[in-house]
Amino acid sequence: PEEPLNPGFQSGLHRHRIAGQDWRSMTLTDAGRGIQVQVGMSRTSLNRQFADAVRASLVYSFVILAAQCVVVMVIMMLTARPLRRLERELQARSEQDDGPINPMGMPLEVTPLGHAFNALLLRSKASREAQRQFIADAAHELRTPLATLRLQGQVAMRSRSREERELALRRLQEGIDRSTRVVEQLLDLARTEHAAAPTLEDVGLQRLAQTLVQDCQALVRRRGVALEMSVPDEVMRTQPALLYIALRNLLDNALRYSPPGSTVRLVAERNPVGGWTFFVQDEGPGLDDAQCEKALQPFVRLHRNEESGSGIGLAVVQRVANLLGARLTLTHAVPPPGLRASLHWDR
Repeated sequence: PEEPLNPGFQSGLHRHRIAGQDWRSMTLTDAGRGIQVQVGMSRTSLNRQFADAVRASLVYSFVILAAQCVVVMVIMMLTARPLRRLERELQARSEQDDGPINPMGMPLEVTPLGHAFNALLLRSKASREAQRQFIADAAHELRTPLATLRLQGQVAMRSRSREERELALRRLQEGIDRSTRVVEQLLDLARTEHAAAPTLEDVGLQRLAQTLVQDCQALVRRRGVALEMSVPDEVMRTQPALLYIALRNLLDNALRYSPPGSTVRLVAERNPVGGWTFFVQDEGPGLDDAQCEKALQPFVRLHRNEESGSGIGLAVVQRVANLLGARLTLTHAVPPPGLRASLHWDR
């Protein structure tokens, strides 16, 4: 400007109004050399330069952002190509094709997804195989008792004397009871097969024991076996329906294989370090070590008698134990003979 920026030449940063405009100036003084330097710029020029810098920054930022978007889109297209191939492969599969997918050619980031999907296919295949096996076994187990019921019904219809008719009807009733128990155990097996994580509740053990005694009375009378309970009047936190299923099947198994005049015992004990132990002990033929392992498999019957069951009970108990976090063990009764089935909770 025509006027001095800083007439007094004071060193430092200053602001002045010259010719109607705001100016900012900087003054430096070297007294030893007698040199003074002043630089300045009007507010209008500063605003213009700032606006130009902002516009340039916005343009550069937009260009960089657009370039990044293009790069990201290209990377996503290249990465998604194996996924689209996987999608086409899965859509082209039939419902019966449950073989693993080929993870070759997938990016490293996507390869774990392929392995996880193959693991899911294996679990799904195992589940379908188990369901098919269950249906086949259930059909086999029900076919014989249903044929027996039909035969006994025909015998009753053709009976000429009252004694023959009553005998046929009594055997028909026994067959119905056996078939009902088979269906109940099949339903228990299916229910435990697909059960979700159990909801825990407080269960009164004395009341549970009374319910078990009542439900086993018919079999107790028919077998001529004594049933003893040693259960404390305490509360256990568990899933009541599943615990009932496990103990009911253990008692059913023990009562069916106990000889007349013997005793079946159900005992519940609290462990010294926490948790519970339930065991059912009978005076039947018992099992050796190899048979104890086989007995936990579904539809396996190791002893035959007039009350032989379907071979499902212990398998149901094993699955219930897994759901409740318990451990099922089969050992020799003390004193022998007999079998001791124990459900143990560590806590």
